[in-house]
Amino acid sequence: MNFWTYAHLFSFIVYTLAVCYVIFKNPHAVINLILSIIFLLFALWSICSFVLDNNSVSDSTAEIVMKVQSICWTSFISFYFLFILYLTNNKKMITGQLLILLILIIPGIFIYQDINGNMLECCRKVSYGTAGTWKKSAWPLLYFTYYVVMFFGGAYLLIRYRSKTLVKAEKQIVDILLASAVAVFVIGTIFAVIMNYMHIYNPVDLNIVFLIFVGGLIMSAEKYETFNLSSTRNADMIMDLITDGIVLLDRIGAVHTANRAANEIFGFGLHHEISSGYGFIESMIRRSGVSAYGVEVINAELTFVDAAGAEKTVLISSKALLKDKKHSGRVCTVRNITTKKKVELDLVEKMKELVRSNEDLESFAHVASHDLKEPLSMITDYLQLIRKKFREKLDKDLNVFLNNVSEGAIKMSSLLEALLDYSRVTKSKREHVPVDTTKVVSRLMAAMKFSIVEKEAAVTVDGQLPTVKGDKIQIEQVFRNLIDNALKFSGKNKPVVNISSENKGEYFEFTVSDNGIGLEPANFEKIFHIFHRLHPKTEYEGAGVGLATCKKIVESHGCRIWAGSDGPGKGSAIKFTLPAAG
Repeated sequence: MNFWTYAHLFSFIVYTLAVCYVIFKNPHAVINLILSIIFLLFALWSICSFVLDNNSVSDSTAEIVMKVQSICWTSFISFYFLFILYLTNNKKMITGQLLILLILIIPGIFIYQDINGNMLECCRKVSYGTAGTWKKSAWPLLYFTYYVVMFFGGAYLLIRYRSKTLVKAEKQIVDILLASAVAVFVIGTIFAVIMNYMHIYNPVDLNIVFLIFVGGLIMSAEKYETFNLSSTRNADMIMDLITDGIVLLDRIGAVHTANRAANEIFGFGLHHEISSGYGFIESMIRRSGVSAYGVEVINAELTFVDAAGAEKTVLISSKALLKDKKHSGRVCTVRNITTKKKVELDLVEKMKELVRSNEDLESFAHVASHDLKEPLSMITDYLQLIRKKFREKLDKDLNVFLNNVSEGAIKMSSLLEALLDYSRVTKSKREHVPVDTTKVVSRLMAAMKFSIVEKEAAVTVDGQLPTVKGDKIQIEQVFRNLIDNALKFSGKNKPVVNISSENKGEYFEFTVSDNGIGLEPANFEKIFHIFHRLHPKTEYEGAGVGLATCKKIVESHGCRIWAGSDGPGKGSAIKFTLPAAG
């Protein structure tokens, strides 16, 4: 046994291990099945060469071994081209007819011609064993042509794929495969084809040269997961369907790949060479605070001008990727909130404008109400003076006119007073203190005794009312307005008003119920609108401000107020909450 015998044995072992490696990596991928077939052909080729390296092998045995070898060297280039088709994802080219042509028909023709003795001449004893040489016929030339076409066709597909792929790792895989394939083609063509065709015998068989190609594949598999490309492509397709941007960073923080949404967010559309934007994307992600070995980032807000010149705001989050408990990169999500941010800013501006408008209106209502009270008082006073001074001279019509003017002035004064109460709610700067609502209601019932007696009303309180925290004067105003409303809208019934409370933890819920005219469900919200009246002024007096004032007071305490009723004529209940004093 010489050096080349051991070299062929070593090649056989390497190819056999390569088959196991590929299958172990991903046994379900078609691309791995094709590679395992290629490596099996190389293994068979190597063991045949190992046999031929023995000088004691008879010519008849050597001829049979060479026939077996022909299966390997006529078939591997077809499977190599299929491997490139699957690697570069050329689904349109991968058809049933093409598979039959590459796997069965073309290799079958060359195997048949070799078995018939039209390709190799056997057998020639040389220093390192037994060798065969190419015959001077058209069939070897046809095979060389097919071999060259398949190789350059595969190289073209790899180069085209490299220019189109968005995945940085796939570009690096293609670089490794191209380099190893070119080396194999050049060395193999020189030693195993040209020199052999010229009857210059050498021990460097093509199966040994293909160790370079296998080495390139194993290198790319370990570094860039070549044999998981099917899974990677599926993951890429899924990533491209996600509307949020996803960016994968490698160990040093450089962009490994980015999905379609990420490229669009950073301003790189379909007409761009996407990978050219990786540097820009990387710089933007770093600006957000994401670094290769930094801490986890959650929803870091970043405003920037994208590659297309548009200003955008995004939320960037990142999480470390671990492989075998070691840092292997980071995954970043990028959410475009430009529209949402614009809406929020517009909403903030509108809210500010609304607050200013409300403040202006409240100031106007306060000033107008306050300033109008004085001339109204003067009108009322002069009307009284006119009545006293010209009492004997006033006829019936003039008395009616003066009465109408006086009533109008009194109603306007009441309305202005109500507006003042309404405008004072938000202007009040009094500190919120504990308020005993039992004492508040007792004091109110004493103050409203005349109205209660006049209406023959029954106002009751369920048990002890709680102590709440708030503006004492405003809380008293809420109860006053609600009791007054219950007495006013009693209809033909004698008013029955009940006040109760219920502990809700941090709040107390109060209920002021009556047996009055009731409410339609459609009016549950409307009665709290300022100046909104459900009945004519001739039927029920009032300015339509009382319940609106109650709502404003309750909401200024961080609580809410609402109405309920079983329907017209069945009474109603006003419920509201106030903060507990504790």
